[in-house]
Amino acid sequence: IFRECYGRGPTKAKSYIFDDYLIVVLEDILTTVEHTLVENGEEDLVRRVRLTFQDAVSERFIEAVQEALGRKVLTYHSQVTFHPARGFEIFVLDPEE
Repeated sequence: IFRECYGRGPTKAKSYIFDDYLIVVLEDILTTVEHTLVENGEEDLVRRVRLTFQDAVSERFIEAVQEALGRKVLTYHSQVTFHPARGFEIFVLDPEE
């Protein structure tokens, strides 16, 4: 999804699942434009654009996780940091019965 929407994806991703939570940590996430903006002190702008994008495509991420895990996603949140550049995708899953 990232590669399709941003033109590139992270270079490294690792998922952690425990109880009813899935956390995905993404490394090297910034595009060339975003990297330039961050270097010029525009972290807030890049964060706003990324989080707005995540809201716009959240259903795609939720559907992908639900399909992969066979569990319903109750809620989803995305966050980004810049030093180092990391993305965090957080999914709260419906409890297993």
